[in-house]
Amino acid sequence: MAVSSRRFLFQYQMGHSILHKMPAIFKLLLLILLSIGIFFLPWKAALECVPLVCLGTRLCGFSFREQRRDLRPVVFYGEFLYLSALLSNWLKVSGTDFAGITGWASLLSAVLIPTPASLTAFAHLWTLTQVSSLFFRTTSPIALRHGIAAVAPFKGIAEAIALFFGFIPGVFECWNRLELAWAARGGKNGLRKIAVLTPLLVSRGFYEASQKAQAMEARS
Repeated sequence: MAVSSRRFLFQYQMGHSILHKMPAIFKLLLLILLSIGIFFLPWKAALECVPLVCLGTRLCGFSFREQRRDLRPVVFYGEFLYLSALLSNWLKVSGTDFAGITGWASLLSAVLIPTPASLTAFAHLWTLTQVSSLFFRTTSPIALRHGIAAVAPFKGIAEAIALFFGFIPGVFECWNRLELAWAARGGKNGLRKIAVLTPLLVSRGFYEASQKAQAMEARS
């Protein structure tokens, strides 16, 4: 695939599925309701929803490869969450002077198995990211803005909400450009990449936000 045609995370893609044709405001309300409902699910139920959402996304025309790419941030967060759980388990075990733990197997089990809270947070985030990805991939920014404007009482409120929901794909688009520039200069994946690109992402984000604010002020 050419560099210019590379898709970034949560990028809108044209299609003819039911979700593509559904009014944006209905999808937005559905996203809000599903997001609230997901956080009330136990972690096993949340994980059971994963293949269902995955299949629904595939039926809407998005490949499993694209879905996997959208879930990369969740994987990174899961690694951090797991390391935090390991540290929490170790502090808990060492704080009890290994009381009730007999043998290396029990010790490793007590330390390496994530806490229920960690599993629940990861399951909720994974499912919510899948649902959010499906929403952004089937809803264009223009359709979202018009849908919100149709129900919002004031134009300023509609624009603010539309900008808020456009923030996530905008961040990933900016990160994608930085990644391409990093790779073009021979940069490798790793901690150094994150350390170098993260400040640039923040700086670029503030710059683009100021440019949008000036454009909106000029139109008003």
